[in-house]
Amino acid sequence: MIRILDIDPQFACQVVSVPLGDRVYRVRLRWCTRTEAWYLDLESTAGESLLAGVRVVPGLNLLAPYQADTSILPDGKLICGAYDGRGRGGEPPGRDSLGSSHFLAYITADHEW
Repeated sequence: MIRILDIDPQFACQVVSVPLGDRVYRVRLRWCTRTEAWYLDLESTAGESLLAGVRVVPGLNLLAPYQADTSILPDGKLICGAYDGRGRGGEPPGRDSLGSSHFLAYITADHEW
């Protein structure tokens, strides 16, 4: 199953509560003007930080480098892609494009990407 996160492109910092796998997580997204990039934090619903400062890069599983070390993260993939069909690469999302021309999707472990 693929779940597209509901992101509003007009906000440079936002928190989305979303089921990822068998738990609900809070995904915090923030735009950094210095690096001109989006960064992601993952928190439990209680506010416990699970991941912090992960740069949002298209085409990569943003969770992969951290999943082997812990069982508290979802076992699927969190992927940034572009709606124009370049979902596995292309330009990174700009300040106003995450949630409009770019998406962030959770893909369950049993689904191929």
